[in-house]
Amino acid sequence: VTTTEHTTRTSLLEDGKTVVWNNGDAIAVYDMVSSKRQFVAEVQEGTTRFKGNITPKYSTFLAAYPYDLASDNAEQQIITFTLPSEQTAVKGGFADNINLSVAKGERNIDGSPSQVRLRNVCQLFKFNIPSYIDGRIAKIVFSAEQNIAGLLSVKYTDAEPVVTPGEQASTALTLLPPSGTTTFAEGTYYFVLAPVKVNGFTITLTDTNGKVYSQHSNSTIGGTRGMVYNLGN
Repeated sequence: VTTTEHTTRTSLLEDGKTVVWNNGDAIAVYDMVSSKRQFVAEVQEGTTRFKGNITPKYSTFLAAYPYDLASDNAEQQIITFTLPSEQTAVKGGFADNINLSVAKGERNIDGSPSQVRLRNVCQLFKFNIPSYIDGRIAKIVFSAEQNIAGLLSVKYTDAEPVVTPGEQASTALTLLPPSGTTTFAEGTYYFVLAPVKVNGFTITLTDTNGKVYSQHSNSTIGGTRGMVYNLGN
């Protein structure tokens, strides 16, 4: 399986829009017969090729990223994921293995690589830490009335995947400082959440002394998978 679409990934480039694969990224491939198979990425000159094994006599397949968060099987062409409600921040991007995506395709019987497009399952909420609170914030929580993390069901029978939050879901996302740090530095960060329309939300900041600050908005935002929405400062 190969993909040249830079629409899914583990690394966000500096333009804040382009997303790319990394060597060693693993996807789950479902051949509708066996449980998920692991295919591992090899990136060369802008093209990503995933290599693995699949049941020979079946040509139709689904794929899902990341391998570890995807369900063992894709019954009735439905894949389930567990989107973590606690995420580790990455300045200018988001953590590896969290930007969920799916694809469907046909295996080429002659053995040539199949071209597929992996489509993002989640949406991104972008925000900025201004300079005046650089190094002062230890935790950020985004909360809403809607289910925005936890169990997600992705049905891929038509032209586009349909994403539905499950009952085992969360109405809050906690973002912790980048690995190896204890606070958020000035810069841009992202929440990765289910593609639901959020009707009002609260952002809660906890500073290094344990003091809590909350800001509520009545704005309606989001609702489309693969989109980036800007929350501002």
